[in-house]
Amino acid sequence: MILGLIAFTTASWGDYIGEVIQTEGVAELQKAEIRQKGLTEKWEKLSYKDEIFLADTIRTGATGKVETLLEYHDVDAVWSLLENGIMYFDEEEPICKTRKSAPRMKKRIAHLDRGTVRGAVSPHAAAGSVTEIRTPNAVVCVPGTTFILRFIPPDTTELITLEGFTIISSLELARRPVVEGVVWVEVEQSHSSQVVKTAAPTAPERVSPEALKRAQELRVTPEVDQTVHPTELLPTRPQPDALVRQAELRVPIEVPGDPSASPALIETIQDTLLQIEFDNPNQ
Repeated sequence: MILGLIAFTTASWGDYIGEVIQTEGVAELQKAEIRQKGLTEKWEKLSYKDEIFLADTIRTGATGKVETLLEYHDVDAVWSLLENGIMYFDEEEPICKTRKSAPRMKKRIAHLDRGTVRGAVSPHAAAGSVTEIRTPNAVVCVPGTTFILRFIPPDTTELITLEGFTIISSLELARRPVVEGVVWVEVEQSHSSQVVKTAAPTAPERVSPEALKRAQELRVTPEVDQTVHPTELLPTRPQPDALVRQAELRVPIEVPGDPSASPALIETIQDTLLQIEFDNPNQ
């Protein structure tokens, strides 16, 4: 059973990380301390405004969906977990790093163990900020964008970028200190990539208009009246031309085995321009 393989340190329990902002159908939560006691079948129904804490696990049924607004160290993210999904959040040293990342600093990591999640990570964050989400066989670095991530057991991960760009790798390859060949793949807007077993990601392919439309419609239908849509809780998005400039700057993400992470290719001017981009999104 997947959940039986998840282990956490008690030191991180109890940290508030966010709340539920929408539910549809059956959505449940299992607290970390309950699972640690071996009570893996004990779940609580999730409702609007329920709080989520570090190391808690959420799951959805065959017709269930849940949307959460989670706080990270330097950015907010809306995670929409769709049908038959399992997701949890812990804190550990990230694989996705920028030049400004503190050595050995732990960060909150999202984990998708089953199903499909729509992620909307605020692009209006600290310069060089990057959010990380993992599946059992892949890792995705998100510098602020919207995307669809799907894990199909036992070993297939699919990624579609809806806005901006994301970067994906095989989890096993990303953890190796030195790897030859292509390890990380940048997936631009309206493109997809796939990781099967421990192989490197496939080359990005443009998503057909029909498939892209279906992906964009993957949302949670609220069961409570709300005057503000959850994505509006995120800081205001830059204008389209600003997003293009942001993508062109290519946030310098330092990852093991990635040639683009060499100091010679990471210019100080990128950080400066990117800071301006976030501070003045409409200019």
